[in-house]
Amino acid sequence: MALGGDGHLAPVSQSNSPSFSSTQTLGRHHCDVARLAGYRYPKRQMIGDTAMSDYSCLSILKSKAKKLVRINGIKQTEALEIVAKEAQFASYHELSQVAKGYPFEPRLVLAAMGESSLKDVIYTEEVFSAIETEVGELLSGETADTNAYNFTVEDLYTTKANYDEQRGVLAVNATFKYQGEQDPDRPYSGKSFDVVAEMELILRENKWSLVDDSLELTSVVSDTDSDWYDYVDMSEL
Repeated sequence: MALGGDGHLAPVSQSNSPSFSSTQTLGRHHCDVARLAGYRYPKRQMIGDTAMSDYSCLSILKSKAKKLVRINGIKQTEALEIVAKEAQFASYHELSQVAKGYPFEPRLVLAAMGESSLKDVIYTEEVFSAIETEVGELLSGETADTNAYNFTVEDLYTTKANYDEQRGVLAVNATFKYQGEQDPDRPYSGKSFDVVAEMELILRENKWSLVDDSLELTSVVSDTDSDWYDYVDMSEL
């Protein structure tokens, strides 16, 4: 489902499908190729000990209730009421009705996914750190051509977030500056890049992470002269 305005996926072995290494990750860039080759995403995956048919907020919260049943030995209905009240709903009935009409209502998203808005997921510590590390690798050649150092991601902003409930994967479009510090002993040759990026984030065990090989820098513009330093096609690097 798309939000208006506002992965480590284990391949399923099939007799007619190509073999994949158990450690291989499948990022967004490889999904179409893999699908054409016979790859299929598993229909049911696990969160903890609970089988998940999808990763909607409602399904995640139901799985939390099932975990309470196992741990505390209480009835399922009682567990659902506890989960609902922890999510700031008056009852599970209210929670389920809201989920049907507004599946990304902030209380649902916060209780199930840890953030009141999916646009804020990129600011979580692990995701932000992973983004900064990968950007550093992707732009190592560009930063080497400057006389700046200590480059960091600044002004990170989500322009679009699209959540796939079947895979539990969040596709994000974002903009940011990749900013460095000018070496005072060397001539100025740029210290900042305006970047537009696309990436996928995956939710497992109540934790978001960057899907391996999913980060793509769709445009990079240097602050030296955007007229001649036109958009860089990272796929050609």
